[in-house]
Amino acid sequence: MLIEEAGSGASLIQELHDHKIPAIAIRPEGDKVMRMDAQTAKIEAGAVHLPRQAPWLDDLRSELLAFPHGLHDDQVDSISQALKWMSRPKAKAAFFSVEPLGRRTASERYYPGLCPG
Repeated sequence: MLIEEAGSGASLIQELHDHKIPAIAIRPEGDKVMRMDAQTAKIEAGAVHLPRQAPWLDDLRSELLAFPHGLHDDQVDSISQALKWMSRPKAKAAFFSVEPLGRRTASERYYPGLCPG
């Protein structure tokens, strides 16, 4: 479990540790758009997968496709931070049977206002 070490996150991390619940403190760099932009190559390469079915899947897809112009972006930000953390040499992650997010370029999907043309 990754938790931003800022604001209420710092006290939450301590409380979780007190209850023997593992939590990893992270300090995000840059803004949400920059963080997601740094992870788009993984999405474009088909390395990011979603479950085939989940009750939350439609909401997540809507948020991803609307980013950065949607009303909500917390799940997108969480995904970008998790992808960055999993790319670290010492990071460990569990994977399960999933379906690719898609082959359309991430910039077409996430940054329509920034795409040339």
